[in-house]
Parts: sequence; structure tokens; C-alpha cells
Amino acid sequence: MPTLANIDTGLWLCSGVCGAAMLVWLVVGTVVGTRRLKRNKRIARGYCPTCRYDFAGSLVVQCPECGYTLTESEHKRLERMHVALVRVREEERGGRDG
Repeated sequence: MPTLANIDTGLWLCSGVCGAAMLVWLVVGTVVGTRRLKRNKRIARGYCPTCRYDFAGSLVVQCPECGYTLTESEHKRLERMHVALVRVREEERGGRDG
């Protein structure tokens, strides 16, 4: 028959294992989340997510530096960034001419 001491030991052991598992889950989640955020920021700014090659002024699907192939959603983001950059440059030229 289990004694109170054995039950307490089992509870402490179970809570310790669960606590360690949660800690590992939090650390791994933080690392993966941080990497995804950095990757998304690079793409949004017009850089290759792998080697940080600057895509400014080009609408390539594959990075000429490292060979990384952009996904469809990454390429669409790059196109939107490119269109916005062209508009800004046109507005700057229009302001100088007038």
C-alpha cells in the first residue's frame, strides 16, 4: 500500500518533469519565433531571408547570391515593397521638378 511519503515524492517528481518540459517548450518557442520574426523583417525590407542579399530594384524569384527560392507569399511581399519604393522615388523626382 502506498504511503503518504511515496505519494508526495511522486507528485514532486511529476511536477518537476512537467516544469522542465514547459521550460524547454518556452525556450524552443522563443528561439523559433525570434528566427521567424527576423526572417519576415528581412523579406519585408527587401532582403534574402538566408544570406541578406539586397533585392532592391529587382523582382527575382531566386537569390543570385545563395540560390534561395522565394515562396509565392514572399515574392508577393517583395513585389509590394518594390511598387512602394518606385512610388516614393517618383514622388521625390516630382518634387524636385516642380
